[in-house]
Amino acid sequence: MVAVDPQDFTKPVPVPNIDLFRQVLKPDAVPPVYAIEATPSERHRAAFCWDVEVRASDCDNLQHINNAIYGYLMEDTRRAAAEANALPEALARPSDAGGFPRAVRIDYLDQPQAGDVLSISLWPDEVDSSVLHFEFTLPLYPNGKVVCKASLMCGEHPAAGSNGGSSSHSKL
Repeated sequence: MVAVDPQDFTKPVPVPNIDLFRQVLKPDAVPPVYAIEATPSERHRAAFCWDVEVRASDCDNLQHINNAIYGYLMEDTRRAAAEANALPEALARPSDAGGFPRAVRIDYLDQPQAGDVLSISLWPDEVDSSVLHFEFTLPLYPNGKVVCKASLMCGEHPAAGSNGGSSSHSKL
């Protein structure tokens, strides 16, 4: 893992307090790796799809979508899928017992810009019922152009097993 130099944002630097991250992140908390393809996968065609236009406010100074926006788009897509009853009940919402985001893997393949329409596909993993897969496609390109793939591992909220989450002190 790396962080960005807070002085000028131009170079990677070691993550501060990496030991704290290592305590939270466990090797089994990383979603499974899947093949990165240049065209939409077969699963994409059978998945829940939600279209959204990239807003100017979603873009960084280089005029392409900021990487942090993908997390918001994943949650917005999950919410839309839940409202359409297209997800298993336990994965539908973060507040549900099994739907709390625990880990995410995002593979950035291209850089959408403001005004681009993204078709976001979502489907549950066939093997691990706690994992959701996402595929971000620019549908206006011939055969679609995959710009990002992601996997989200869900589970119970970390505080769910400790006195119902109520505590007199912070766990941070």
